[in-house]
Order: sequence, then C-alpha cells, then structure tokens
Amino acid sequence: MLTERQRIVLEEVARLTESLGWPPTIREIGESLGISSTNGVRQHLKALEQKGYLIREPGTARGIRLTGE
Repeated sequence: MLTERQRIVLEEVARLTESLGWPPTIREIGESLGISSTNGVRQHLKALEQKGYLIREPGTARGIRLTGE
C-alpha cells in the first residue's frame, strides 16, 4: 500500500518518463514536485523500490525503471 505522497511521486516518475522519453533524474523529480531536497526524493524512491513499484540501477543518473505493479 502506498502513502499519498508515494503515489504522487510514482505518478510523476511515470509522467516524466513518458514526456521526456527516458527516466527522470532525482533532481528533475524534485523540481517537478517542488521538493528542494534530493534526499527527500531518494527516500520516496527507496520506499517505492522496497514495495516493488520501481527498480533503481545504481551508478546511473537515469536508472529508474517502473515495474508496472
């Protein structure tokens, strides 16, 4: 089960991926949602990854893939 904020972040990752044609960076997600702290975005992404909604590939700026959950 997602929190409201996690749902918003997940939807924004999907929207940005669709509009950009590739996954967004952490900074792009934060700018789009008005989150100034990249650490705050990372925490949401970590929770979404733990819940199986996305996969993060370490070592790459655009290493976010939605799983289709």
